[in-house]
Amino acid sequence: MANIINLLKNDHKKVKKLLKITIENRDTSKYPQIQKELRIHMEGEENLLYPKTRD
Repeated sequence: MANIINLLKNDHKKVKKLLKITIENRDTSKYPQIQKELRIHMEGEENLLYPKTRD
């Protein structure tokens, strides 16, 4: 389960970095990448993390 948590934490870091770049540069070109990263993160939570917490 530690690997799952580390993966999700890394996802958080990626998205935070992308958001920071977007805000600082007032550039919305990163939105599709942010959306993709959030979707991957959400799927990871739903498919890997949440089932483990139910066991």
